[in-house]
Amino acid sequence: MKLGVAVGEYRRAIAAVQTCVNMFPERAEHRARGEVTLRPTPGLSSVTTGLPGGNGALFTFQDDLYCVSGGTLYSIDSAGTETSIGSVDATQPVSIAANRTQMMILVGGTVVFDAQYFLISGSNVVAGYIYDGTTLTEIADAEFPTGDLGEAVYYSNLADGTLWEALDFFSAESNPDSLRAHIVSHGNLLLFGTKQLEYWTPTTDADLPFQKSQGSEQERGCLSMQSVTGLDNTIFFLGDDRVVYKVLDFRPVRVSDHGIESAFEIESLANLTSARAFAYTQSGHYFYCLTVGETTYVYDATISAQMGTSVWHRRTSDDGPWRVQWYAEAYGNKYGLDESGIVWMIDPEVYTENDLAVPWEFTIGPFAKDDESVSCSRVTLLCQTGSTTDLDADPQVEMDISKDLGRTWYTKGTRSLGETGAYTRTVSWRRNGDAPVSTGFTFKFHGERNYAFSALDVIAQIK
Repeated sequence: MKLGVAVGEYRRAIAAVQTCVNMFPERAEHRARGEVTLRPTPGLSSVTTGLPGGNGALFTFQDDLYCVSGGTLYSIDSAGTETSIGSVDATQPVSIAANRTQMMILVGGTVVFDAQYFLISGSNVVAGYIYDGTTLTEIADAEFPTGDLGEAVYYSNLADGTLWEALDFFSAESNPDSLRAHIVSHGNLLLFGTKQLEYWTPTTDADLPFQKSQGSEQERGCLSMQSVTGLDNTIFFLGDDRVVYKVLDFRPVRVSDHGIESAFEIESLANLTSARAFAYTQSGHYFYCLTVGETTYVYDATISAQMGTSVWHRRTSDDGPWRVQWYAEAYGNKYGLDESGIVWMIDPEVYTENDLAVPWEFTIGPFAKDDESVSCSRVTLLCQTGSTTDLDADPQVEMDISKDLGRTWYTKGTRSLGETGAYTRTVSWRRNGDAPVSTGFTFKFHGERNYAFSALDVIAQIK
């Protein structure tokens, strides 16, 4: 029986015990060994190590990489050399936007740039800073709004983030509520309140530069300010009902599945409201990476479109969330920043995290037949490997079996994945016993990688 590999992460009582950790599924677009292959998530190489950590952000301004970490703004050149520029408040999350000559750093709340204006919103705006490529200064204009801005969005003077007027703001109209965030999409502004979503568009009226798009409001709020991000010509966010949505034709469309939503149901409200997301592309995959508490959930828009259903996987580092929590691209590379202040280069040709092996896992099941019991005489994993950097290394894979839908497991032992040069490997486990028809077999494969590794197929002799 061809079982295939895990098609993402989906854990739901009785129905499925499917996990996918530090691997992501890719569907074959032409003839292949299996319909879906599991590929390794990208590795990480440290670029900087001495930053203080804490609330942070990564941003590309005038083609250079900038980082806020632990209350300091740094520039980081292509060689990874960081230069301290100046201090910023680090008591709240940081948001960054830029025009051609100014980069604004907002502490608390959200800042975007649209139609020649900087726009800010938020419930706890602490301070704003302007960096002009040479000097970092705190915005000194007495009219610069701070504190709880409620349902209002404030906009700067034309193309100048240092100048503000007290009456230059507009508010959500249909169902006024506190704004969580706002973002620019296709030249329009999306306002995310605690209860609903609205679209606003630019105008040519200098006295009223934005107006609400009539009929665009949607009765779906946003739970987390930092969950809002753009990907694949749309916007993703964590809704007030603990469901992840993308915005399609003004409408929020559900992209999380029941397995993810069940996990969110038991998360604390504090973890959900502080959830943090970013989006990036890799090898044609469009990833939305959402960290909630100690777990990073990743939605793959590419394979979800191919499979016609939502496909997620998880990423972990040191038994916690994925190290990358903020993201930017510069110098032709992809960079991530973690909470400890390390800037990483994200590289699909690297299979470790700072030379440390990365744990991986996938689980498939349950599998049964319509009999009183089922037996499994053999399980075979087909994979690609054989490219360890250590020529004497002999990487291992372990298989565990559950006969009670993943509640308890017993190991069937480890198998060699082959030394360097053994690029295709078939490993098997025999005499796997019987399982009740009500639960069947569930198989878990796991190991640690510092090498290229892809899982192609699983075949089992189940009677």
